[in-house]
Amino acid sequence: MIDQDRPKEGTHTYFPFGPLLGHVSIKQEHIDELLKRGRETTEDYRQNLAGHLDKENAYTKDDRQWFMENFQEYIHPYMTNFARMVPSEGGHHGYLGNIKGLSLYSLWINFMKQGEYNPPHTHNCDFSFVIYLQVPDDIAKHEKEFKGSGAGPGCVSFYYGEQQPLIKHEHHFIPVTGDMFIFPAKLRHMVSPFKSKEERISVSGNLILLTDGPIDDNIQKD
Repeated sequence: MIDQDRPKEGTHTYFPFGPLLGHVSIKQEHIDELLKRGRETTEDYRQNLAGHLDKENAYTKDDRQWFMENFQEYIHPYMTNFARMVPSEGGHHGYLGNIKGLSLYSLWINFMKQGEYNPPHTHNCDFSFVIYLQVPDDIAKHEKEFKGSGAGPGCVSFYYGEQQPLIKHEHHFIPVTGDMFIFPAKLRHMVSPFKSKEERISVSGNLILLTDGPIDDNIQKD
């Protein structure tokens, strides 16, 4: 697709490159329900994941159905902006022009203890997200005390491309309870080990774009 829009005289137009990383705060009622359902999970999901954690469990089919019914208000704005920013190759319609809906392929909860971490990795599917349900207050304190030049303890980091002058290729965040990040699944990311003795709890998942079939069929079959 050709970028043909021209700025008015004396004004600037900017053209961002790279993946679209979204950040939103979710409602307390959704935090509480995800945490309640997550504490009831029993299926060990670690064999599918890159993390160095002792406890990562899959949510049930009913949980995934509830998630898709209640989290559209967070996911839909991201997908709308993604469609505007990433046009289809060789066409004049948005990338999502032929998409019928989204399928929640997987959803799991991470119970992270002191010293545990996620190494740099990517996900399968089309889009991924992470939601922070419980973050110890002292993670921010440990980050301020960190003396190194990289991401501090407990940071979630996203990387795209190679490091080079004048180009930002990474974003680092000290998460707080209620944070939700949404991003293309192949965007490389990691979580640094943290020092807090309190448990940190997050939820992650993967989404697939549906190009045909009923929009309501948005849950992976067990």
